[in-house]
Amino acid sequence: MIRSNKKWMIFLLMITIGCSYFGFEPNEEKSYEPFGEIVQVNNQAIHIRVRGKGNPTVLFFSDIDMYGTFINWKEIQDEISKRTKTVCFDRCGYFWSDEGKLPRTGERISSEIEALLNTQGDAGPYLIVGHAMGGIYGRIFAGRNIGKVAGMVLLDPLNPQALERMKEVGVKKTIPSASMRPLIWLLLKLGIKNESLEQYGIPTDLYQVALAYYKKNSLTWFDETAASVRSLRQAELYNDFGNIPLHILTSKNAEQITSDREKLWIELQWELSGLSRNSKQTILEGVGHYIHLERPEIVTESIFEMIENYRRGTD
Repeated sequence: MIRSNKKWMIFLLMITIGCSYFGFEPNEEKSYEPFGEIVQVNNQAIHIRVRGKGNPTVLFFSDIDMYGTFINWKEIQDEISKRTKTVCFDRCGYFWSDEGKLPRTGERISSEIEALLNTQGDAGPYLIVGHAMGGIYGRIFAGRNIGKVAGMVLLDPLNPQALERMKEVGVKKTIPSASMRPLIWLLLKLGIKNESLEQYGIPTDLYQVALAYYKKNSLTWFDETAASVRSLRQAELYNDFGNIPLHILTSKNAEQITSDREKLWIELQWELSGLSRNSKQTILEGVGHYIHLERPEIVTESIFEMIENYRRGTD
């Protein structure tokens, strides 16, 4: 036992020295105020930003990344809120929201969002807008609340079978093991540089906020990624959305996909149109994976169209 403890002490000392040598940075989180409000949900603090009035309520679901919901969707939320109610929320563990219970699966995340909306007195109807893995979370939320869903706009949504089938064309994604969490937690506590965070056209002031929360968000990124295969399997259980309007926006240039890869990527997303009998897919040329940041007007147009169609059908 003593030898084992000594090994851990030496290991921690080496990490600490390495962190000092490479100039890891202090935590800057407290220098930024929340963009929305902090609400208590089941003894957890959740960051939520609500704008606009009217039905349906537009809910934004971000990918597993370092930008959270608000930074990813700010421009689009501000525009959509001119016509209806919009809700951005940082999932547990991101930015001003408390860490959530593990594992961070889609079902758990959905239940947390349901509890959050309940505290706001918002019973829908909801228009789901999701990007990439946010499409998986949005799909699970919609499946659990199918009677309250007015429509879905999904941007490069992940097909639950994508990990396995993309291997056929040479695209392999490594999913980290949850057992590595203690080490990841330790490394993040000791510090880590932020230069690996790409800006993706995000305004500099918002980018600086993302840099400040890089360490906290990184652990949540790890937790959600480690649980992602379970989330994909959970999403497969929700495969019939009846006549709920569904619009899939597919980037032809996502992840530099070419030839067979491009064909399969488009096919995987086309298959998702089978979730609803009232669906369509739009393939976008010259637009990258972050469609909502590169061409926000395309996304807002799709959302506005769905809002107007919903209102005409309820008049």
